[in-house]
Amino acid sequence: MFLLIGFLMYEGARRHEVFTAEWQHINLERNSWYVPVTKNCKPRYVMLNRRAVQIIEYSILLQNQQYIHKPQWLFINPHTHKPYRCMFNKWSRIRAELGLDDVRVHDLRHSFASTLANNGATLYEVQKLLGHSRSATTERYAHLANHRLQ
Repeated sequence: MFLLIGFLMYEGARRHEVFTAEWQHINLERNSWYVPVTKNCKPRYVMLNRRAVQIIEYSILLQNQQYIHKPQWLFINPHTHKPYRCMFNKWSRIRAELGLDDVRVHDLRHSFASTLANNGATLYEVQKLLGHSRSATTERYAHLANHRLQ
């Protein structure tokens, strides 16, 4: 579950996209991830950054140790041997331990967008990385820090 959360944080992907991510759609030679089913029903390619690739490589190591046959999914629930369907209980415990009771999983996506914008990424680049079809949606995600506005 921790790898899944890290992947959400470093890729800015939607929770459902990560839950259903399959190995057949990961291309480490091109650092890309094909997402066949998205919220807007249009498949897309996601570029994998260095941190996301590290998480994937660690997931490979763990799955090779735990399973005889390679599972279908990138992140697999060790209890059901299927993709995660819910992470509410685990996420609630993590938030409580960190004192972040008001942080939602979806907030990781907003943080990803804001980090990009505050480090000089254009709105168009952020839009493409988040998989938004409209720039107006992206504008609601990417919050600029005051130092960027000065």
